Amino acid sequence: MRLEFSMPQTNSSSTSFADRVTEVVREIPEGLVATYGDVAAVCGSPRAARGVGAVLSGAIGDDVPWWRVVNRMGALTIPAHLGLRTLQRTHLEAEGVAFDAGGRVRLDRHRWSESPPNEVD
Repeated sequence: MRLEFSMPQTNSSSTSFADRVTEVVREIPEGLVATYGDVAAVCGSPRAARGVGAVLSGAIGDDVPWWRVVNRMGALTIPAHLGLRTLQRTHLEAEGVAFDAGGRVRLDRHRWSESPPNEVD
């Protein structure tokens, strides 16, 4: 069974959700991370964390720093069998991101935050 879904749109009709995700992820500074939910919230779709993951799965190899996005616990959830989890950790460690003993990013030290954009009435 194949699941299909349409990507939610942001408040701007001219920018797709996928475009906004990539814009937001490009804004995450080196040495910091955001959660999938953080990115979704900044994009105006706070319940679209899985949609963020879907967008980023297609961004590997692009100029989008996909490795700076982790799950809500700070865990690296990218498929390990492709070697990408090791690559993600390597990128993050090179940027100075610290991990705890369980292999999770120390969100208390490295979590990026940006307020969602104000809605125009």
